[in-house]
Amino acid sequence: SQLGDLRPEVADVDAMSFCMVPRGSFWMGAGDAAYLCDDLSYDFLIGRFPVTRAQFEPFVHEGGYDNEGYWTAHGWRWRVDMDAAGPASVDFRFDSANAPVVAVTWHECVAYSKWLTERWRRTGRINAKFEVRLPIEPERVKAVRGGTQIPRHALPMSAVDALRHPLLESAVNDSPRRDFPWGLEFDPERLATGLVGISGPCTVGCFPRGSSPYGSEDMAGNVWEWLMSAWGTEWEVARFGLPYVGSDGREELDAGDDVLRMVAGGSYLVGSSARENVDHVRCSYRTRNGPDVRHLSHGFRLCVVPGR
Repeated sequence: SQLGDLRPEVADVDAMSFCMVPRGSFWMGAGDAAYLCDDLSYDFLIGRFPVTRAQFEPFVHEGGYDNEGYWTAHGWRWRVDMDAAGPASVDFRFDSANAPVVAVTWHECVAYSKWLTERWRRTGRINAKFEVRLPIEPERVKAVRGGTQIPRHALPMSAVDALRHPLLESAVNDSPRRDFPWGLEFDPERLATGLVGISGPCTVGCFPRGSSPYGSEDMAGNVWEWLMSAWGTEWEVARFGLPYVGSDGREELDAGDDVLRMVAGGSYLVGSSARENVDHVRCSYRTRNGPDVRHLSHGFRLCVVPGR
């Protein structure tokens, strides 16, 4: 980072790299609760990497924190109530511009995605039929685990090229219920965790052998990633469980700060203490946090989907 990361897909918000995830069935859940899901009837793009600090900074410097139109009603109230106003209130905590931006709340991630949707529509990178947002739970699970069919060769590219590119030749997924992005067996050398001496958010793309069947990287380890989907209001009991039902209120955008939002993927903290274990990086692992929480292990990844 100090020498300058030459990868535009890491340093430039407009060169952000995505992977195509085609429609089709895939497995949700784990063990006896696993089921074949057909809820995603559309193709979508998933970010190759979590959003980096370098890609988040334009939102800060171009007035994203001052434009109420980017925020939900509850998010804007959180924004107004912050101790310090404006961009100065954002503490990135880490100096590496090519590592995931961390200590951002769910509210900030939603506002950023609305800002980016507007920016990319204005500049022609996406048209009005598409939007940028946080993934919902089934999108995230399919992107990390793969469907019953997966590409023979994943090919990450910019949003513009990915939306124009024909779908790649597919093959049968020989591990459609995999526990980890790469397969059934845990391998500490494939992800950024404390098990290999990682003690903070890691430069994205350092563990390509841990990529998902579609080519997205760092989906296990490195940082927890916020999802759009709600968990419910009780910490110990998930109101919104599986099977997934998108019409039951779990995707309501402005549900309030008492509604916990899902995070997925585990983080660098896995292996650093007894309470942070390998289960957290499994494809099917479900957990949550409050939408107004900032944590050094929390970042986010975006997807591009047909607009509602």
